[in-house]
Amino acid sequence: MYQEIIENLKALSESKFAGWLAPFLSINENSEEKILGIRVPILRKMAKNFCDIDTETLEKLLSSNYHEAKSLAIFIMLLKSKKEPNLICELYLKNLEYINNWDLVDYSAPHIVAPNVDKEVLKTLAESDYLWANRVAMVSTIYYIKQKDYALTLEFAKKFITHPHHLMHKASGWMLREVGKQDEKVLIEFLNKYSSKMPSVMRSYAKERLK
Repeated sequence: MYQEIIENLKALSESKFAGWLAPFLSINENSEEKILGIRVPILRKMAKNFCDIDTETLEKLLSSNYHEAKSLAIFIMLLKSKKEPNLICELYLKNLEYINNWDLVDYSAPHIVAPNVDKEVLKTLAESDYLWANRVAMVSTIYYIKQKDYALTLEFAKKFITHPHHLMHKASGWMLREVGKQDEKVLIEFLNKYSSKMPSVMRSYAKERLK
């Protein structure tokens, strides 16, 4: 089944789109991971056709060298998580080393991880030395933001001010902006306290929708 899916993906590849997409995903021509160039709506549609594949095949897709195979696995897991949330969350965290780009994390973490773990798990991910575990922790806080619970977002945003990678600054600024959509006063109070210490991209993302 795995090889059949890979052949289907290759048949859908668009080389020009792959070239356009690569810089956004920070995947260069020397990377072990390859981009086929398949648009997200196509992958989402394909996921519906393969939503009954077994766990072994899912794990093979996640560990594939093709970025779109990983993406397809994520979209399948999103579908499966509606019926088996705990199982899929466990599978996700078990294979986190392969969920290694911002798009993979952002599509999935708020829906697969956040509703099915407690806050202590997210805090553990935030303490990890692995960039993508950190991003999973940060973007998962949108689950709580929507419930008007901002404490974890603010805790992580403060922590990640000193993170070495700009993708964590962007994620933190994005989540702060989401807080501001719910309660602008909370965001402004945070910015008044920490804005001068924040990396410029984090500050810019956070303030994007302020009047």
